[in-house]
Amino acid sequence: MRLRRPATQLLISFHVVSTTNGQEGGVQMPKPARSSTIVLVLTLLALLLSLQARSAVTTDAASTIDNNARPSVVARQATPEEVGYQVIASPMLLEVSLGAHGQRKSLKEMDDQHVWTNTETAAFVCEKARVKMVQAWKVKKRDQITLRVMPMFAAEHTGRSIDVTVAIASGEKEVRKGLLRVETAGIDSATASAIVVVRVPHAPVSLAFAPVPQATTKNTTAEFDFEFTEQEFAAMFDDGRAPILRMILDIQ
Repeated sequence: MRLRRPATQLLISFHVVSTTNGQEGGVQMPKPARSSTIVLVLTLLALLLSLQARSAVTTDAASTIDNNARPSVVARQATPEEVGYQVIASPMLLEVSLGAHGQRKSLKEMDDQHVWTNTETAAFVCEKARVKMVQAWKVKKRDQITLRVMPMFAAEHTGRSIDVTVAIASGEKEVRKGLLRVETAGIDSATASAIVVVRVPHAPVSLAFAPVPQATTKNTTAEFDFEFTEQEFAAMFDDGRAPILRMILDIQ
């Protein structure tokens, strides 16, 4: 039984032998049939080369897609909007308007029985310390108004001091100012509530001396009392204006 050779072997081994006298040797084929066979062979070879090229392009494309794919883990610096707070270098200055904002009333509109509160100060962090919230209210006595300001502090570090300045500014001018020092507790009680507030005398607008600590209380809050006459207090809210509460945190 005669075995048939594969088509590829037939294509490769097929040849035409020419003799010196122009007569063909080997396989004797008419000229039209020989031309058709040659065209067929060339067409099949071109088809094989085309399929091989397409396979290589597909492989390269797949490699490109894999190389450009998003990695399973990425890292970058988070934005303040993403983490919910903004980091400010020391000393940090917070300016809080005591006027109306959104649904919050102006301090002037608050009666003696209600406390004006702002928690937006917690969105700013200075070396792991922040003012969690600040409250203010009025205490009337005869023709005097005492503006009581109470910031609440939080700190994640330990064994450091924070010099805090609180001032009332009207028309870009500071009309009242007070100072205190916050001491973060030792490492044995390193919690946000383990804060020691060291009181210093409320200094006048022009500070010409270094304040001396008067008392020490273990608390996260400190109170500042600023005295005004009724006329002075009302004048700070004239013409739609509102005084500014300034707080400076200076980490030592």
